[in-house]
Amino acid sequence: MSDQNVRAGIQQAKVGETGLTILGIETLIIAIIVGGYARSWAVGIFTFLGAMIVFILMAQSEKLGNVLAIVIGIAWGVAAFFVVIAMQATEGAAWASAILVGLIGAGGHVAGFQHLRDIQKAKG
Repeated sequence: MSDQNVRAGIQQAKVGETGLTILGIETLIIAIIVGGYARSWAVGIFTFLGAMIVFILMAQSEKLGNVLAIVIGIAWGVAAFFVVIAMQATEGAAWASAILVGLIGAGGHVAGFQHLRDIQKAKG
């Protein structure tokens, strides 16, 4: 195994950990929003646990994980579009922000799901 392969593996692990962090923070944000909307901590906690279970199950399959990552990336892009429009920026800026946020979101989620699969493979 060459130094390049080791370096590439370390870099991939770092990117995967960042993606996993994105998944965790996003799950927490979703749980807080849902729990706050329902005015119930129990709903928030069950939403958090449910979202984590869905993410772990979706990570089992590379195709399903990638589809979910793309869907979540699109959702972040749509949210970014409306946030930029709400700030009274131009429509071009809104589209540019939506595309950038969507791509970053999808990429981060793909990395997070891949890292979950790697962890599950390592545990055997």
